[in-house]
Amino acid sequence: MYYKKFGSFLFAIWFLIFSHQVSAQCGGVLEPGFKFLTSSRGCAPFTVNLETLYLSSVPGTVYFINWGDGTPEQSVTQVNAIGVGISHVYPNASVDCGYNLTIDASNACNPRGSVVEINTQVIVWTRDVISINPQEFRVCQGFATNLTFTDNSQWNCFPRATRENNDPRWIQWIYGTGPIANQIANVQVNSIFPGGYPYVNPAPNTNPIYPVLAPGQLSLPITVPATTVAEIGDEFVVTLKNWNQCNAYDNNLLDGNAFNPLNGDLINGDNTPQVITGRILIVPSPQPT
Repeated sequence: MYYKKFGSFLFAIWFLIFSHQVSAQCGGVLEPGFKFLTSSRGCAPFTVNLETLYLSSVPGTVYFINWGDGTPEQSVTQVNAIGVGISHVYPNASVDCGYNLTIDASNACNPRGSVVEINTQVIVWTRDVISINPQEFRVCQGFATNLTFTDNSQWNCFPRATRENNDPRWIQWIYGTGPIANQIANVQVNSIFPGGYPYVNPAPNTNPIYPVLAPGQLSLPITVPATTVAEIGDEFVVTLKNWNQCNAYDNNLLDGNAFNPLNGDLINGDNTPQVITGRILIVPSPQPT
């Protein structure tokens, strides 16, 4: 009887020591936590960095990261007492304006599937898809007309209630940007005969215009005079430029001036604009039959 009790006592001591060693190896129940080391939103290609901060994590804890963009799952093993730093490049923006990121974890005391997953978002934007309406005005020879072009662009991730890319845009209209040799003569822009081409609005803060809060902006009115048969095929080209926060005209808005790009290039700004053209084309007048 004495030996049985002594054996049970030894077993209890061994079990406590073993349990303590196992607990020390795995740290206890994992409770998820993390922080972004960069912003969680940006423009493609966008690099995101974050750090895991799981409570009770220990060296040997393995993290499984699904970046949400179709790339293979990434696994990273913790080697310190804090967590792991992880990084990923999103080369493109998604049609849903971002990605759902998940992180799972496991170690000796916490098999995979037993720990609450981290679910968060990384928002990735890109440049706008710009268009001009109409792409071509066809004006019959011999007839005069007044017309305007419309910025018919599809802004990236706008409008949206979430993951929205709502920051104001810069746009610019430039008139008479085609070859001078076959440009329609005597065209007026905003009731003015330009002294030369290309021509821009002389009003302040219109080259570019900022802040633009939505597509649909109109060009200045353009007046095409009655033309001759010799002018059939002549054209008048109008260019539209667009910048959003992914290709900002001015990379520093904190100075309160949105019109002084850091590189000093007042024509194209700090980043290359999106560009599209529309034109007015003189076509033959229909003949009665």
